[in-house]
Amino acid sequence: MAGSARAPGPVSVEGVRVRTVATVTFVVYADGPSGPRIAPADAMRSAGLSGPVEVLLGWTPARHGWLDDPELSGVSVLAGPGVADAVRAGRLVALPVRLGAVPTMLRERPPDLAVVSGVRRGDGFAFGRSIGWADVLATVAGRVVVEVDEGCPDLGGSDIEGNIVAAIEREPSDDAPPTPRPLDDVDRGIGEHVASLLPVDATVQFGLGGVADGIAAAIDRPVRLWSGLLTDTSATLHDRGLLAGPVTASYTWGGAPIERLHAAGLLDLVSATITHDVGRLAAIPRLVTCNGALQVGLDGSIN
Repeated sequence: MAGSARAPGPVSVEGVRVRTVATVTFVVYADGPSGPRIAPADAMRSAGLSGPVEVLLGWTPARHGWLDDPELSGVSVLAGPGVADAVRAGRLVALPVRLGAVPTMLRERPPDLAVVSGVRRGDGFAFGRSIGWADVLATVAGRVVVEVDEGCPDLGGSDIEGNIVAAIEREPSDDAPPTPRPLDDVDRGIGEHVASLLPVDATVQFGLGGVADGIAAAIDRPVRLWSGLLTDTSATLHDRGLLAGPVTASYTWGGAPIERLHAAGLLDLVSATITHDVGRLAAIPRLVTCNGALQVGLDGSIN
């Protein structure tokens, strides 16, 4: 799946049927709730490219219409509900990759085209609600297309660097934006139990899902947050006076509570190369990570 792979295609020359090859462009999309919406074909045209496409997608909560394209081909790492139908239909292959390993994978297989979302900042662009591994993606890709979200607040993310060849205004969508699911009684019950076990002056990392929000909602003592994801529920710890310091996060999923946190100077939106760096995590005292799982083995391994 490295850039500029080649795919065979038949052609007739003076009545003789021969085989040629067509360049397959490797296109990688930045991920997260505020990830780009633009279809691969439109991103290709914006970048001055044409021909077959192979895509790589990350965590994709939103279900974009182009994911139903029968010609879609590629891989999804970290997956997400938006790509479920494409994976079931075989258009995308779900590849389990740790979030912290994605930047290394991109450096080893630089894409021909990166598609990222961002906001305007001065004469350039910056990441908006999330960064994830998009900063690495933009710097290693041959070309970068930025989908500009004029309605997105600037939460202080880093500038978008790399070979930016086009900036496209984000198209409005009739579909409601994806939102975290509401908490239920099970989430709240688990959350209360976990919150009761947190040590004094804990640093908490949250993953996806209602259980993580259930824990955040149940916290009743000051904590620090060093997390891949920050939701409105975890951001309201600031409103409740339960943050012991600034929040470090790589993705945000929400609205006003997160914007209030940023306005208070308490949000440090950074790359996943920071939030998921094993060395940094190991050095954080009293770190408690709260992540979801499908299976837990008898040996403690988690899927």
